[in-house]
Amino acid sequence: MKLSHTIIKWGSVIGVGGMMLLSGITAHAQTLEADITGQLGAVQSKTGLGDTPLAETIGSIIRAALTLLGVILIVLIVYAGFLWMTAAGESEKIESAKKILKGAIIGMAITLSAYALTNFVVTNLVKATA
Repeated sequence: MKLSHTIIKWGSVIGVGGMMLLSGITAHAQTLEADITGQLGAVQSKTGLGDTPLAETIGSIIRAALTLLGVILIVLIVYAGFLWMTAAGESEKIESAKKILKGAIIGMAITLSAYALTNFVVTNLVKATA
């Protein structure tokens, strides 16, 4: 008999304490939500993102990254061409230039494919969400 009374007593204490904790968390969450909303507004005004939809923002970031990759690939192609032209018949330098050129062309193909795929997906996402 005593064990069941002890279990009921501690169960009640834990239940009441849990409800008190949860009610405090709910009130704190509402205050926290207001703070976060205010901070997001400040970040929004400082970054200049405005009310741009998420799909367009992500698309812009991906396009910028792909553009940077394109510039790097062009630099690699020019560098490989320079190595080849200044090799003066040395087979090691020519092979090195060929490897760089081959890697750059494969990278260019992958980058262009990624750009085409990204452009297709982002365009359709913007149309679907508009």
